Amino acid sequence: MKLILSTVLISCTLLVGCGDQWLEKSQPSTSTESSEAIKSAREAQYALNGIYDILRGYEYYGARMTYYGDVTGEDMLSNGDTKRAAKYYLFDFNKDNTPSSLWYQPYRVLRNANGVLAFVNGVEKEQLTDELNDIKGQALTLRALAHFDLVKVFGDPYTKNNGASLGVPIEIEKHNSTNKPARNSVKEVYTQIVDDLENAVILLSTAKKMANLINLVHSNY
Repeated sequence: MKLILSTVLISCTLLVGCGDQWLEKSQPSTSTESSEAIKSAREAQYALNGIYDILRGYEYYGARMTYYGDVTGEDMLSNGDTKRAAKYYLFDFNKDNTPSSLWYQPYRVLRNANGVLAFVNGVEKEQLTDELNDIKGQALTLRALAHFDLVKVFGDPYTKNNGASLGVPIEIEKHNSTNKPARNSVKEVYTQIVDDLENAVILLSTAKKMANLINLVHSNY
């Protein structure tokens, strides 16, 4: 028994003394640095698909964001006070019991959209293709949508004081986990939303096709 314990102690001492130089450190196969995650138009499209998947999930447009808007308005009622929409209908939420998904799901969209935009914006101008411009237009639109959803839920109506009240933090840079942005005003959020949409509309392929159609119609007058 003493021989076994001595052997174990000697082995442990040798391992500690050697440090970790005998280990081969490498990036886990299931982990990719965000700065390296998107390297091509195809990967950017995959990232966009992931954003749309977030949007259709239960905690976003798949259910929660949709019935939140319905039952907090005047067109629908909550059937009973124990159902999943009841607390929204009764305005019975506070800072301690409000579901966090109405906050963190849109910010997931913002984080991923900004990652796509960081990739496209890093492409040399002469290398930009219609596909990349369309991807950028979609990402800008999704970013505008997420900011719009956030400010609707967590900010006062714009008409209350012309947007002077606090809205939500604007996120237009690539995600930094240590960043703790302050809340922007409602007006600033709406300004960002409009700016993103105006930039998106000239990039989206559908918009280009519509513009060509309009030009064709006008040319026949």
